Amino acid sequence: MVSWAHLNEEGLKQWGDVFPDGKVPIRSIIPSKTTLVNIQPGDGNKEQDVYILNISALTPETFENLVQKIASKFNSPSVEVKKSLTETGTVLRTTLTSGAGTDDLSWFDDDLNDEDEDIGEDDDEEDEDW
Repeated sequence: MVSWAHLNEEGLKQWGDVFPDGKVPIRSIIPSKTTLVNIQPGDGNKEQDVYILNISALTPETFENLVQKIASKFNSPSVEVKKSLTETGTVLRTTLTSGAGTDDLSWFDDDLNDEDEDIGEDDDEEDEDW
């Protein structure tokens, strides 16, 4: 697993049967914004911070558990949920997490911009006054 979100207490209540260790594989530790439709009764449609699940990092068993959970929750056929998850994925609200982590060290690598080492240095004499 490269990046993951940690489910908080509420997240474990809602998704702990699918992710019992509380670690959910995500594509990025940086949340995205999206508008989710009718999350909770009375919520209406509102923009939320979410993590995008890394569906390809799920074990076959976890994927199947996720399919069954979503199919049951939204009263949808499992085959359609499976197709949707495979084609477009799904998200996890950040409010259901206590944070995110990664073992992808490129997030912290200072050498990523080696070719741009002179950033901030300007060889044009006309700009020296600013």
